[in-house]
Amino acid sequence: NKHAKSLLIEHFKEEIGTVILSYFLTPKSYAEVFLKILPSMRIYLDYVKGYEKSRSLLAVIRSKPTLHEQKFLSKFDCLGYLSANATQTLHLDSILVMPVSRLPRYKLLLNEQIKVARHLDGGPDNLEQLNKIHSGLSVHAEEINEEVRKMNAA
Repeated sequence: NKHAKSLLIEHFKEEIGTVILSYFLTPKSYAEVFLKILPSMRIYLDYVKGYEKSRSLLAVIRSKPTLHEQKFLSKFDCLGYLSANATQTLHLDSILVMPVSRLPRYKLLLNEQIKVARHLDGGPDNLEQLNKIHSGLSVHAEEINEEVRKMNAA
C-alpha cells in the first residue's frame, strides 16, 4: 500500500507540474499567439519572391504540357475549394496567389480588432499587444510591397 501511495503522489506531482507549466507556456489570448508567430510571417516575403517565377513556369507548362504535366494540372484544376457559401473550382493559378493576399487580410482583421479593443475593457496591455502586431505586420507588408515593386520594374 505504501508503494502504491508513493506512486500516486509522484503521478500527482507530475500532473500538477504539467498543469502549472502549461499555464505559463500557453498563450492567454490570440494576440499572444500572433506575437509569437510574427517573426515567422516573414516567410510570406520568401513566397512572394518565388511567386512570379512559379507563375511564369506555370504559364510555360500550360502552353505545351507533356502528358505527365497535363495529369498534374488536371488534378489541381479539378480541386474543389470550399468557400463560405459554396464549393467552387479554382485553377492552380488562383490557389498560388492565395498566400500573397493573406498578410493584408491579417492586417484588416487586426484593424477591426483594434477598433473593438478600444471600446472594450480589454485593458491597455491587450491594445498594446495588438498595436505591436500591427506594426510588425506593417513592416512585413512593406517588405512584400517593395519586392513586388522590384519585380514589376524588372
